[in-house]
Amino acid sequence: MLKFRIFLWSCLFFILGFFIYNGITPGGHKVYCQNFEKQNYFIGKLSPETRVGAGNKNINNALVGNPIYFSLKTLRKFDEATINLKYKNSNDLPLIEAGILVDNTIWRYDLRGIENKLIEQLVYVWDVFRDNDLIFLQREKKYNSISEFLDNPPDSAKIATYNYTLDMEYILSDYRKRAENEIISNIPALRGSYQFFTYIKDEEFNFEFEFLDLNENKDEDQINLHLYYNDTLIKTAHLDDDGIFSDNGSTTKSRIINMQVNDLPEGVYKVELRANDDIVTQKINTKQNKISFLNKLYLYRGGKSNFSIYTDSKKIQSKTVYPGSLQILKSGSSEMIINETYKQFEMNMPETSSTTKYYEILIQKDGLILTGDGVFSFNPRELLNPRFRRADYNLDINNGNIDYILARYNLVQKNEELRITSAVFDLKNAYRHTYKYQLVDSGEYNFLISIPDLKLEDNKRIEIEEICVNLKGKSLKEKILSLTFPLYEGREQ
Repeated sequence: MLKFRIFLWSCLFFILGFFIYNGITPGGHKVYCQNFEKQNYFIGKLSPETRVGAGNKNINNALVGNPIYFSLKTLRKFDEATINLKYKNSNDLPLIEAGILVDNTIWRYDLRGIENKLIEQLVYVWDVFRDNDLIFLQREKKYNSISEFLDNPPDSAKIATYNYTLDMEYILSDYRKRAENEIISNIPALRGSYQFFTYIKDEEFNFEFEFLDLNENKDEDQINLHLYYNDTLIKTAHLDDDGIFSDNGSTTKSRIINMQVNDLPEGVYKVELRANDDIVTQKINTKQNKISFLNKLYLYRGGKSNFSIYTDSKKIQSKTVYPGSLQILKSGSSEMIINETYKQFEMNMPETSSTTKYYEILIQKDGLILTGDGVFSFNPRELLNPRFRRADYNLDINNGNIDYILARYNLVQKNEELRITSAVFDLKNAYRHTYKYQLVDSGEYNFLISIPDLKLEDNKRIEIEEICVNLKGKSLKEKILSLTFPLYEGREQ
């Protein structure tokens, strides 16, 4: 009996020591791997189950739908994660990306490239410069280094980027502000979060937003508006929850945020609304002459019909949760038949001349979610997209007159059928769900794998052989020094 008690106490101390050691991680470095042959406590299984199938090892490691999620449990916080993937892309799907959740209110992920077929092909035929994970491609060699290109860049219309922000001033030489008494009010009701670009020159930034709270869920429905200039936050506005914490579906009285800023320099500004899908933006009134929504529009089912939306996206996706919003979207000779709820449909835009800068989409009814890789507007004169064209498989580099590509990307290594690559993520600004009543600082990061061309009905797949996560953070020594000497920045004092 004494030996048995000693054994039990030894097991308890071993388990306790294991969690304390991993919670502290004295060296600040940890690696977790998952090969899907057995359950892993730290790297969760791939989900949802409807998008995961059995691979060649008869284990659930085959991705058959998009997107796929997995979680990473850690017993302490880290600063950086390097995701190393080994996989098979037997169908040669052109784009694979991984992302980490950075905002759990609007479910925004910070994406990184895993496999980009356009870049993988161009490195063999274009001139290439590399600096760690930064790749510079040019159709004809005119620059002798990346720094020379950055110091004296060409016309922005000739440049495409991938996972890289190129710091170039975006000025509209022919911009004219709106007449004094003219106000934009043709924007239909929008549900949930969104982002849009606008342009300021010798005028006041002036927007009025009118919000409704649908109270269809029990979550706290806060509203946060952020104004950015050159990715720097310059103004915020906030509305607390309306005080109704039940999901009774009782719509509250509308509330208004006025955002006004004077004496702004000329240029592009970005507005971001952070809110959940209980919040409806009933009206947006503004005196600005440009307003273009980034990547996504969630049109609230408010009864608006037979209107147009304009976009520069080459391909758009759409779905609806409302049976009454089933319809056919048309753009020139292209059409999208939305005949099922909760299913995403896709449409390639019609072929146009190289001078055409936008496409018109005819909408029969609202209640749709529209997504694309460009911007959306409700008037072609209001379209504004200061971003460089994205270097992926949707980009026609010849008709688009693209001569230069700058990408933050690690080229894929190939070993027979196996492909190996990695992506680095900043964890300092990532969302981490923490667990209460834990012995250590236990929490969970959430990742996704995005493969836009992977659809359940196509019977294609990506087989993940292994996921390894290399975590880096402060060592025990650095933590002690940072607490003892507040000015310590990871170096010995």
